[in-house]
Amino acid sequence: MTSYELEEHRVRHVSKIPANEDIEVQLPVREYDGTHGHNREPVLMLHGRSVPALPGFDLAPVPGDNPIRYSWAQELAKAGFDVFIMDLQGSGRSPRPMMDVPCNANPAQQAPVLVPNPCRNRALRHPRTPTSWATRRANGPR
Repeated sequence: MTSYELEEHRVRHVSKIPANEDIEVQLPVREYDGTHGHNREPVLMLHGRSVPALPGFDLAPVPGDNPIRYSWAQELAKAGFDVFIMDLQGSGRSPRPMMDVPCNANPAQQAPVLVPNPCRNRALRHPRTPTSWATRRANGPR
């Protein structure tokens, strides 16, 4: 039996990445709560530049070996901390920016490829969102 509780969360976040700007995404957060209802001392573990958070802080156990051998998060939870592990948007289990929308391409590469350039109109940047559809409809011909 473990001395902590594991819970998976989905945290709502309004993206500020230009490719998804103003679109709500859900970021996965893993929590190991080792506080047992006592003073909550949180620890937030975020990924580095190239390794997602789960392999960095909560690597799956080696079969037949110590189940917490590679988990800093589980060790901290066993020590009484409330540990949260999350990846920022575009890394690990988190959602990726919408790169299939032409306006999300590198702006320096848009001019020679996109003629006429639909990216000048901000409402066309995210054609799948209800707000951009409503904006186009409101600004279109009557």
